[in-house]
Amino acid sequence: VGPPMTGLVRRLFLESAVNRWIAAYLGAVALATALVLASVYATSTRVVEAEMRAAVEAELRGFEDDLRLLGVFGLASAVNRRAADGRDGDGVYLLVSRNGARIAGNLSAWPDSVGAAEGWMALQVRRLDRRASAAAVAFAARLPSGERLLVGREAAGLRVFEGTLRTAM
Repeated sequence: VGPPMTGLVRRLFLESAVNRWIAAYLGAVALATALVLASVYATSTRVVEAEMRAAVEAELRGFEDDLRLLGVFGLASAVNRRAADGRDGDGVYLLVSRNGARIAGNLSAWPDSVGAAEGWMALQVRRLDRRASAAAVAFAARLPSGERLLVGREAAGLRVFEGTLRTAM
């Protein structure tokens, strides 16, 4: 025999058809709410990630123009300007020579996790103006003359947004 409360719960909820319907309805509402919130979270995160990528792609197009018009030295100057620009506090930039020596940017060296890979990637970076490393989303490319360019954004803003959204849910 169970505690008296168990019998009471059984009588109130399981023996009454109306109470079973109410319990089923509340369960369905809870499930629907969870699905809607999960969808909002996933969609919002994708939108913010897409905006980060769009910003990096715009910078890459600008750097491509600098390279075409001014050569590698002009590109290096543009990379250093962007790295030093205080308006963009989350930018990640690095231009290295064919042999991997740093030419310009706000990273000290080409990240080991990137290696010879090209394209989009998530990685950990430590900018020259920061004490700690941070997660970043970046695009790595090899230039026609052999140099490599890494352009990205620290993902701290995205992580803060995701945490705020989770807390709000």
